[in-house]
Amino acid sequence: MATTPTNLPVPSESPIDLKFNAGKIDEFVTSMGWTYTDRFGQKHYTIEGINYLAQQAMAAFGYVILTGKTFTTGATINNPNEVLLNTADGEYYKWTGSFAGGPKVVPENSTPASTGGVGPGAWIGVGDASLRAALASSSGAGMVGYKNKGAYSVQQTVKDKLDRIYYASDYGVLTTNTAAVNTTNLQNMLNDLSGKSTITRIVFADQGTVFVNGPITVPNNTDIEIKAGVTVSGASGNLKPVFVSEKWAYVLSNRTVSGGFASNTSDLGNRSDYIGIWGGGTVDYNYSTGGAANGLEMHCICIASVARVKLGGGLEIKGAIKYSYLVANVQYLDAQGLRFNNNSDGLHLQPPIDYAYVRDLYGTTGDDMFAMTGGDYLDYDLGLRGTFNHIDVKGIYGINSLCAVKVAGNSTTPVRHLSVDGVYGSYQHSVIRMWTDGPNLSQTGVKTLNIDNVGGIAGAGYRTIEFKTVGTGTVTVDNALIGALSANYSSATVPVISVTTGSAGSSAVRLYNLECRCPRDVAYFLEVGGDGAGSDNSRIDNLKVNFDKTLLAASVADANGIRITRGQVNTMTLSGVIDAASNQAVVRKSSGKIERVIFDKLVQTNGFTLLSTGVNYDATTPALEFIGGFYSNPDKLVSLLSGFSVICAGNVVSSKTGEVFTTTTGVVNISGHMEYANSCIPSTAVSGVTWSVKGFGLFADVANATAVRGNHCYNTNSSLAGGVGPVAANGTSWLSVV
Repeated sequence: MATTPTNLPVPSESPIDLKFNAGKIDEFVTSMGWTYTDRFGQKHYTIEGINYLAQQAMAAFGYVILTGKTFTTGATINNPNEVLLNTADGEYYKWTGSFAGGPKVVPENSTPASTGGVGPGAWIGVGDASLRAALASSSGAGMVGYKNKGAYSVQQTVKDKLDRIYYASDYGVLTTNTAAVNTTNLQNMLNDLSGKSTITRIVFADQGTVFVNGPITVPNNTDIEIKAGVTVSGASGNLKPVFVSEKWAYVLSNRTVSGGFASNTSDLGNRSDYIGIWGGGTVDYNYSTGGAANGLEMHCICIASVARVKLGGGLEIKGAIKYSYLVANVQYLDAQGLRFNNNSDGLHLQPPIDYAYVRDLYGTTGDDMFAMTGGDYLDYDLGLRGTFNHIDVKGIYGINSLCAVKVAGNSTTPVRHLSVDGVYGSYQHSVIRMWTDGPNLSQTGVKTLNIDNVGGIAGAGYRTIEFKTVGTGTVTVDNALIGALSANYSSATVPVISVTTGSAGSSAVRLYNLECRCPRDVAYFLEVGGDGAGSDNSRIDNLKVNFDKTLLAASVADANGIRITRGQVNTMTLSGVIDAASNQAVVRKSSGKIERVIFDKLVQTNGFTLLSTGVNYDATTPALEFIGGFYSNPDKLVSLLSGFSVICAGNVVSSKTGEVFTTTTGVVNISGHMEYANSCIPSTAVSGVTWSVKGFGLFADVANATAVRGNHCYNTNSSLAGGVGPVAANGTSWLSVV
């Protein structure tokens, strides 16, 4: 507007101001803008602006429904917030046109279209029918807000949330398609949608079987969910993995074989960020006959070089020639709810694995439910090397699987910490194995091992837990803690726990510290050197066993808590409560070596405490200590074929007559105090046996004890000159000290 107004006070009668205001009246009436500016620079609402405010006010305070009136009956609309029902579509409409000429009159049997039209400045729908139509449109999800309950969640729309989830069927991955078509469509879908900086969810939701020609390569930051009732399957006669991670090909390209051993030059830091494959459905390798080109194509899902991996969620893996999962070079593995129906291993890990959180493995495997191998048999070895740092496994239930847990490795693949808790079900072989297994897995080393709550049943003739070399090699465990073993082992023909080499002479098994609980019902609990040959190299430096109210099977004549067949135990500490029958033993030794045994407050009924039918292989004599404890009617406390030394510290022997210590040869040194009112040593001399007793709290028939100066005890032989009572040796005879 070219006219420049004055600054005269209101009301101004200046012709200039009158001309300016005439233009402003036109702007107020006809402008589509919401405001205009007066001659003093102040803004005011136009008619369009006032109409907008009215619409907002009506939206805030609601509409007035003309009860009983419809477009069919006809009506008169007097105000902009009155709404009228159109029975044809069930929608309410408001009139947004002009009321300048009076009320809006709606004739009988009319429609919004026939009496003014639909749109801005005419009739506009305000009921839920319009909302339903808008929500049902392709952009409807953008109209609904969403915010989860997380402390750091942000407000977004449902569209924003759903745009990160893609359904495979929407991209032509269908149960009705051929494997070739599905393979192309699925791989294109993954390549187009995934591999981004944020995680993309790919969902298989259509019930039935989707066939593909593997391997399907899973890009970085892909989360695949396979819902219950859905099977993703290799095509008939498949000989390839169904899914592989995006770095799988890279790792394979750097694998070489020389001299029967695999190695790999891959950069271990070259990892994807995240890959997840999970859900309540099934992945089926679908093997029928024939053989794969190489062993690394025999596994169903192969994942290598990923920082974070998520597996499980109830997903079943079936039909592979070998492993359900082969996972290697992963920083963090979250595997929960894995189901197996497979010919070989379930979840198989190769190094390096920094942290693995494994929960709830269930089903049938032709080999191990859970395996960790530092390398592998050559055909299945990726050649990667490194450490298993923190492996936490809880909840395994095998159904006639070969084994629940197996660990084997070599010198470059140590296990820092392994925890196994809650192992149940039935197995054809052992339940848990710490093994070597041939030249490729010849050196297994575990720093810390925790095993607890094991109720799985081993196959006939197999131990529940084995530390063993198969062929040559070494198994070394620094610290092992074995807790509750809950099965009934009273009818087993082999020990529950075995520490032994195989038949090869150039092998060794060494446990520096082993602590375990012997269960209640058992025939044979722990054996050292059971399978070894000749000079067995099975060794436990420090063994602690707590007998948990153990009841040795009465029907097994030679039942025992600990059996030393070959090998050696340096220090053994035994405590708890154990009931035995006559001729059974807490510790039974036939060969090998025992250096020191501490019976720490042991409570024993019947049987031998320590029975040996063979001397230490190096001719050394065992050192024994009885610290407190209560022994009711034992056959003997100690019965050996060699000399030994005993320190007694207040142990009680009751319901017993005759000696409690015997041997066939050697020097026996007994000292301390024992509450037993009969002679602890034989009354009849045996050629080649010397008894030395030191302690007025020890009852002994000194007619059979050496009178070396310094020896003293409580004499039980009334025929001697000193009579019954405290006596001391003067170098040649015993004298009463009373």
